[in-house]
This record gives sequence, C-alpha cells and structure tokens, in this order.
Amino acid sequence: MRIGTSATAPRRSPGSLGLAMLVSGLVAGSVTVLAPSTAADIGTELSGPGVDPDPRPTSSARALDLLDKVASADDLVRYAGVQFVSAWGPESTDSTLVEIKNVPGQGTALRVRGSGDGPASALFTTAPGDIGFQLGGGPVGLLARNFSISTAGKDKVTGRKTRVLEMVGDRDAVAARFWIDDRSGVLLRREVYDASGRTVRASAFVQVRIGPRVSPGHLPPALPQARAEDLTASEVATMRVSGCSCPALLADGLSLYQVRRVDTSAGTVLHLSYSDGLSTVSLFEQPGRVDETSMVGYTPTADRDGVRYVRAGLPQQVVWSADGVVYAVVADAPARLVDEVVAGLPHQAPEPDGLTNRIGRGLARVGSWVNPFA
Repeated sequence: MRIGTSATAPRRSPGSLGLAMLVSGLVAGSVTVLAPSTAADIGTELSGPGVDPDPRPTSSARALDLLDKVASADDLVRYAGVQFVSAWGPESTDSTLVEIKNVPGQGTALRVRGSGDGPASALFTTAPGDIGFQLGGGPVGLLARNFSISTAGKDKVTGRKTRVLEMVGDRDAVAARFWIDDRSGVLLRREVYDASGRTVRASAFVQVRIGPRVSPGHLPPALPQARAEDLTASEVATMRVSGCSCPALLADGLSLYQVRRVDTSAGTVLHLSYSDGLSTVSLFEQPGRVDETSMVGYTPTADRDGVRYVRAGLPQQVVWSADGVVYAVVADAPARLVDEVVAGLPHQAPEPDGLTNRIGRGLARVGSWVNPFA
C-alpha cells in the first residue's frame, strides 16, 4: 500500500524506540492509543486547511515502499533486543539503554535499563500496533509529506544487512537517515540531524534477534495509566470556538495529529500531539497555576515572559502557567525546536509577588508518566 494514497488503514510512522513512543503513548494510556485508521484521518482534519496528506513527488517509489515496510513491521515481525537512545543538546548529552520485545498480536514491551531503584526497573507494555504508530511521532504520512525520501545505499547494523533511507527537508539538507533490516523491515538504526548536519538524536540496536529465534512467550502487563478519551475533529473545532487555541501548527511544520482528554484524580488534562514525522511534541493544558514546590528536578528560568520550569534529558520538559492555564511541553525534538515551540505559546509576565502558586496535581505528574528515565 502506497503511503498517502489510501483512505483506509494508513501506515504508522517509524522512529526511535523509547523516546517518541514514551512521549506520545504512555501519557494518555498506551493501551488505548488511537487506532491507526482513525488517527491519520483525524490528523488531517485537525491540522486544518492547507495540509496535503500526499507524499512529496520528489520521493522515490522504492523509498516509500521501504517506509511502508518498516511501518508495518511491528504488526508482522517478532523481534527482541537492546537499543541505545541518545540526544545531544547545547550543553549536555543524554543516553540510555532500552530492552525491547515485540510480539505481533500481543504488543511491545520496553524495559529502560538503569532507571528507578533497580538496574532495569521501568517496564512498559503497549497493545498490538501501538508502538509502530507512535515511533517517530504520528501518522507516517507526515514524514512522507514533510520530507523528500530516497534510498541511500546499503549498510550493516549488528551484522545484519540493511537498506538506508534518507530524508531531505526544505533546505535541501539531510534531516535524518533510517537503517532498515533488509529481510524483515525492522528499523535497526535512526539518526536525526540539525541544519548544520550535526547529529542531535540517535537510536540503534546493539543486540537484536528477529524472527523464529525469538520466543513468543507472554508480555508482562502494562503499568497503570490514566484514563484517556480521544477527541474527534468536530469536538476540537467546538473547543476552539469556546476559546481553547488547540493550534493546528506549531513551529517549523509540527502538525496537530491527535487530541486527547486525560482524566486524573485532580482534574482533566488536555493532551495535544504534534509531529513533522521526525520530531514529536506533546502539549498538555490544565486550568491552574504552577506550584513551584512540586517542580522537583526542574530548573526555573525567568524573563519578561514569566517563569518557566525546564527539565533537560530524554525527553525535554518545560512547564509554565499563563492566564489561569498551566502548560507543559514534553518533546522528542532538538532543543532549538523546543525553544521555538515554547516561545510561540501563551505566556504571562511575572506577578508582583513572584512565582504563581498552584497547579493541578494531575499535570504535575505528567513528567513522571512520560519520562521513565527520571
């Protein structure tokens, strides 16, 4: 099935194991992620006028076929292994190792090594097909729409033969490369670059087994998660009329492809998911004000736009409040892009008595939901 040409069962987007899935899937409940056929249709409607779901004509047919293959791999191929995930920022580098096991029909289990109190204590399980939809952020059509995709030769990863896909953006610079297992279509390695060609995010298997050698077994149960409701395009339109911005686009081509209402013990959180196919940004909104005492592990920064609480790492998180609403940005994206996203959202000058004082505890927990590396 060619990407962007079918109205049914659109393909899901490939990307880095660990980052994008944990950002976009676990917050609102990885077991209840939007079905692939619904997500791409709603994503097109949510983004509004001017969004073309078709791939760029400069992408090669062979490259789009490979992208379809890798997007389908989680539904078809049994595999297990260990993958590193790294992100490079202006001042630091963050890395971790993730154990992964995918069983078609059961789902995908991720275990983040070295997090929490034990050597491998953070365990997440997704429903069948969920991880493929979330990896790299949103419907795979966004990737095909925003980048020219071509094949770029052959290589090897962990001794396995791969074909390399290359994504080129508007400035004719290589934005990313994917290394795809030649036989199975499993994505074995992924690198994302900034405008200067510097690697800003990377993930790759350092050990992997694919096919019958992987015992099917039974995946462990998912961690408890908040109840989430997927909103339709018409519901989002109604919210916009009532005053909620729900922007269709964020900085640098990030399109809104999914909106969820997440119920917590302290109230309702709105979760908006954005992507260009390579970078993923989750925007959370909840009525209230920031309680600085709850922002343990965050660094406060203040300027004429107010106080923001920043937590670097995998993923990057920024929390602030403006006009009675608390905003939290959780991003698998380059630091420059995160800065642009935050700058384009509402802000409020500092109050005379300093920091604002309250946040709904549901939103205060967002960082712990999406960042198992904490």
